[in-house]
Amino acid sequence: MLPVVPGGVHMSMEFMFRGNFAVDRTAETSDA
Repeated sequence: MLPVVPGGVHMSMEFMFRGNFAVDRTAETSDA
């Protein structure tokens, strides 16, 4: 399920980390 890319572990952890905050910071996440 994890993407096989350079630094995949870091990207995965960062994605999950941001994902958790994204749920609570949807209003502040103007990254779209």
